[in-house]
Amino acid sequence: MNLLVCFKILQDVDSVMQSDWENASAGGLNISYTQKQIGFYDEAALEMALRLKEEAGAEGEMVNITALTIDPEPQTFFYRNFFAVGIDQVVRIPWEGDLRFRPRQVAGLLAEWAREKEFDGILLGRQTSNGDNGQTPQLLAARLGLPCVTHVTELSWRREGVLVTHQVDGGVRRALTAGRMVYSIGNALHPYLRVATLREKLKTSKRQETIAPVETAVQEQTDPFLLWLRREQKGKSCVFLTGETAAEKTRMLYEGYLGREQR
Repeated sequence: MNLLVCFKILQDVDSVMQSDWENASAGGLNISYTQKQIGFYDEAALEMALRLKEEAGAEGEMVNITALTIDPEPQTFFYRNFFAVGIDQVVRIPWEGDLRFRPRQVAGLLAEWAREKEFDGILLGRQTSNGDNGQTPQLLAARLGLPCVTHVTELSWRREGVLVTHQVDGGVRRALTAGRMVYSIGNALHPYLRVATLREKLKTSKRQETIAPVETAVQEQTDPFLLWLRREQKGKSCVFLTGETAAEKTRMLYEGYLGREQR
């Protein structure tokens, strides 16, 4: 079985200082000082693929994992850990453009590289925090002509196929899938990628990512362009209930707030 996991390395925008967010409204935002991290759902997808590899290996079957990213610069620190924990190949598409709010172009780049590789399964997070588009997995599946399972929380290897657990309206569904498939990873049971030991890193220290430039990509005119950024201001307020007894305070809470929502 050959698996492809698409991932993205992001700046940690949660650590951006308030003053920088204020400057962003004037047209500039410097977040170069922030740490980089793997997209939350992408990290879960990588760990999910590794668990599939372990389960298949216990049954004598081989699973090969390729991790694919679009990034103008190599992120060697992350790649070393990928190789050490069991990912077989890391491929980087050195695209220079801003892809934060362009899910169609991202899907086009990924599909152009993966189309001829015949992967049995393609895993990727359902969205990343820098754009929160939530469209790339479905668009990638459409470009490749493959079915897509969304909001996946767990994948388990079976000889007959892959057992998928995913969230649906009103509950959780489990189904056995067979054939090529795109899996959009959501709130996974195991959301964090394992960390390699020093010995594991030393064993794979000479391995490097593969550069796979893509010369053409569809530029969709319907994708928005980023014009400005603004941090949402969420103010908080506190109201003290002035009743003398618990019953009076409860009545005031219900009539003033809870009951109003039900009207």
